[in-house]
Amino acid sequence: SADELVVLRSKLAAVSESITDGHLSFTSDRRLIRANAVIEMLLGLARSDLIGRTLKEVLPEPAASCLDERVERTIRSGRKDDFDLAIKERHFLVTVFPYAGGAGALLRNVTEEHELRRRVEEGEALLKALGQCAHASNITLSADRRRHRGNHCRALRVEPPRWRQSYPSATRFGAGRQRCSGGNSQL
Repeated sequence: SADELVVLRSKLAAVSESITDGHLSFTSDRRLIRANAVIEMLLGLARSDLIGRTLKEVLPEPAASCLDERVERTIRSGRKDDFDLAIKERHFLVTVFPYAGGAGALLRNVTEEHELRRRVEEGEALLKALGQCAHASNITLSADRRRHRGNHCRALRVEPPRWRQSYPSATRFGAGRQRCSGGNSQL
């Protein structure tokens, strides 16, 4: 009945607003029909600017095309799709899933984790380079932080992080996930 439909829609809206991830809902022609408050905050766009529009009308490229393609694929196949995506200098883990009459998408902001992982990887690469330098120069660092010298290191070469050498196709976070290709969407 019409009353039950109203109750179900209000429950759906309440669930969408209560989750901590950004949530978008799409029609079968990939127009936005719902966005929660988290999406407004993450994207800096009001819901009124999103509802009824397509991703290509509201998001910058190449993120818009990437997400739109994944939504279309999920609508056609009926299968969930997980991937990494960058939008406006922020990094997201995205899950697109089949939804009644279209698709839904959850966007989890992992910008801080992405930045921390990048810093750790840079630190590991620097430590490795320093270790090679110390070894080549016959410098040892003792536990009490005293330095014992041999030759001075003339050049410091930073190697890529070990995980990149072992898993060249892995992403920096979500190693089992795919990435959108092209421009800024590569993480």
